[in-house]
Amino acid sequence: MKYEDWSVVPALSITYSYRSPSLDHFREDIIKLNVTPTYSINFNSYRFDSSFMVQTRYSPIRLSLYGSYVVGAMRSFNGSSRIFGSSRIRGAEEFDSYVDKKRLLSNWLAGGELEFIWGFDADFNLGLLYFNNFFVSTSYRATYYDFEYLHSVAIKGGTSLFFVNPVVGGSPFILLALRLPNSKRALNNYLNDSNNLGILNHIYIGFGFDLTF
Repeated sequence: MKYEDWSVVPALSITYSYRSPSLDHFREDIIKLNVTPTYSINFNSYRFDSSFMVQTRYSPIRLSLYGSYVVGAMRSFNGSSRIFGSSRIRGAEEFDSYVDKKRLLSNWLAGGELEFIWGFDADFNLGLLYFNNFFVSTSYRATYYDFEYLHSVAIKGGTSLFFVNPVVGGSPFILLALRLPNSKRALNNYLNDSNNLGILNHIYIGFGFDLTF
């Protein structure tokens, strides 16, 4: 195997986290803030990632914001980088193929998600797998990248899953997103697609797993 490039990328992750538990797992007071500066020594380039999330017990609403800025290089939509490696800050995944097709590229990205969450407790186990805290959410998701406003509405459902004991587990989920038009021309095409059932081309289905331990 031949390596054409190498990179040393020290990073500093600064996190503030506040959680006030309640009897309802989905109605907790939560504030999370993270700032992660990263520097590539041999490319002399900087990347600044940041994220913010807030939730209150008084309403089923969760707001998440994120952003990333790169000095001296470009930043990919999905967070991968030849210089910096991967990043947790990425655009909404339902637009990955669109960004690749349009060949969008920029040195910064910003976005967010407004999510309405409904959850219920239903504990049971299947062999060594333990399930609880099922949830369903609807959300509005948006990412601004390379002067294009990419937005969608989504439905997500999932649960808390633990293996053998509550120490190691995570949250598997399924995501169904509908990409929305971002211009007048796109709206006309969108309406024509809707009349011809071509709206299925704007639907994205994804699966994920958030690991916790």
